[in-house]
Amino acid sequence: MPQAAFRLLAECGFFTFLLMTTPKPHYWRADITGLRALAVIPVVLYHAFPDLLPGGFVGVDIFFVISGFLISGILFRQLKLNNKIDYFDFYAKRVRRIFPNLIVLLLAVAVAGWFVLLPSEYSDLGKSIYSSAFFYQNFRLLKTIGDYFAPNVIETPLLHLWSLAIEEQFYIVFPLLCWAVWKLRKGTAGIGFLVFGITTASLVGCLLVRDQTFNFYFPLTRFWELGAGILLAYATEFWNFHSNRLTSAATNSMSIIGFCMIACAYVFFDHATVFPGISTLLPVGGAMLMIAAGSEAVVNRWLTLKPVVFIGLISYSLYLWHWPFISFLNITIDEPTVLQTICAVAASFLVAAATYVWVENPIRRMSAGILGKRVVAGLACALLACVAVGQTLRFTKGLPDRPVAFVQMIGDADKDWSYNEDLMDFNINGIPLKKTRDGKPEILFIGDSHIEQYAPRVARLARTSGIGGVFLTKRGCLTSPAVLGQINLSRTESCRQFGRQLDILLGTKKFRKIVYANMFGRYLHEDSLVSIDGQNTIPLDEGGFDFAINSLFVKINGDPIAEYVYVILDLPWMDDWKNQFHIKNRMFFNKLPSIDGTVNSHWREGNEMVSMIGRAYPKIKIIDPVKDVCPSFACPSYMYQDDNHLRSSYVRDHALWIDHIFQK
Repeated sequence: MPQAAFRLLAECGFFTFLLMTTPKPHYWRADITGLRALAVIPVVLYHAFPDLLPGGFVGVDIFFVISGFLISGILFRQLKLNNKIDYFDFYAKRVRRIFPNLIVLLLAVAVAGWFVLLPSEYSDLGKSIYSSAFFYQNFRLLKTIGDYFAPNVIETPLLHLWSLAIEEQFYIVFPLLCWAVWKLRKGTAGIGFLVFGITTASLVGCLLVRDQTFNFYFPLTRFWELGAGILLAYATEFWNFHSNRLTSAATNSMSIIGFCMIACAYVFFDHATVFPGISTLLPVGGAMLMIAAGSEAVVNRWLTLKPVVFIGLISYSLYLWHWPFISFLNITIDEPTVLQTICAVAASFLVAAATYVWVENPIRRMSAGILGKRVVAGLACALLACVAVGQTLRFTKGLPDRPVAFVQMIGDADKDWSYNEDLMDFNINGIPLKKTRDGKPEILFIGDSHIEQYAPRVARLARTSGIGGVFLTKRGCLTSPAVLGQINLSRTESCRQFGRQLDILLGTKKFRKIVYANMFGRYLHEDSLVSIDGQNTIPLDEGGFDFAINSLFVKINGDPIAEYVYVILDLPWMDDWKNQFHIKNRMFFNKLPSIDGTVNSHWREGNEMVSMIGRAYPKIKIIDPVKDVCPSFACPSYMYQDDNHLRSSYVRDHALWIDHIFQK
């Protein structure tokens, strides 16, 4: 009765034509292999040139349908012939098919990353490697990357392995469910209801969930695409459906309609399409029609041409390799040319063909004997070795000490800041400060983050000279005992308190030397900041800057606060500067573009104003690093941590212009 009910349900819908009968004597079909080519080529084109084929990403959905049809067919045939599923044979074949190429890919990506990735990027790659080896890359991407169509995902070399993870997750669970239902029901109807139920529930879940990023990566909202292929396999194996019982007009129509559905998805879909969703029915339905049409259908015959079949044979290998080539190209070179992208895609074709011929195919065709079992065990161990490689990159934080010139020179710019790490907490008369760990604090460093950036060099000089230094700083506040206020109420009190602390410290503590630095040019043109003179407020860009600087210089120039006072002028910075360490040719990093100090002249105007004011005070000595470090106002971009701060590693080794401050 259940079987009859399921047949009746099928007759009412898409599967009416599946009830024809004729056994299939062999299982490999050249047209399905050709359909793989029809799936993988658009994916490659979309990844290389997104505007050329905006819907090319749906090729992955066609892969899901094909995979569901072929793999479930293996399971169903085992149930029919042996009344059981040979799990070892099933998973051994999957291991021999999936693991060899994947292992080579993961190791190759790890080697490539050694030479061209920053430490944080290399650490992230390590996480992707072990996630891919354990087949849960889709969950990691759902948590970390999010939107598959975001522009920056091109810098994730293993992004594409989310689909492989979903397939393997399904085929870990599905055979167990099939076997359990088969044993309980002792018939095909239970399997049919299982397949239909999983497919329908997954599709409904996909349509109901609003979060498209979740839908894209989550297996339960993707399983219905595999289920579509499984339904075809069920009809083929248990209902003896075969296209030979259909008329040539029917199969040709199915083939043409299916191809047109797929082609429409490729041409008319793009990143704005709600996907997966109701739109996904178009490529999935098209793939089902083409598979059901059989190899003699009009379009399917074109898919059996030898060049097309060859691309289909290497499709798995090509899918694995094409994205890392494109990704590393975009990581290494800023805005690669069309020719460079074509060369990367061509290289991926060559590598895919080579790994198919010399790695994937020989291992896949091994017998299931003793040698085959040893190979399976060896592949499992090799994949675990990939996991170990990934974990090593993760726990070593991307091997920042790699003996690679690019890494040694560039490193992780945005993380190269160690003000707090180089100093210890300290206080004088209750005023919180930062202090070098060596020597009595004879030198006071005051300012904003532009004095904080010198902390690594100060700490080194303190150790070698025995002269200690102490920092009183406040980021975003012009340093002055004139009590700097700010119209923005969220920062007013903190800047005022900082001014009071400075005034108190200079009035109660004597230092041998005072060193002062600020982002002068920023405050000179700041209209939301004010200096406070008694009851009067003076905006910085209307004379308040001069008043604040003069107030500080009058204070520190007098006796006996300090014997020597040094003012370090600012190096060039740019408001619209982007992180140069992510937009460069990493293969030729010695040709990095320089920071052009003429683009934003505010830094120079601030320097000139401070120098002019400072010349009126005999105790003040001006330190100008620009002429030595940045000839013609062009500074090497590898010096910078962001658009206006120097990197700690650069300062530690190269900020020689402050060394004489520590001379006794």
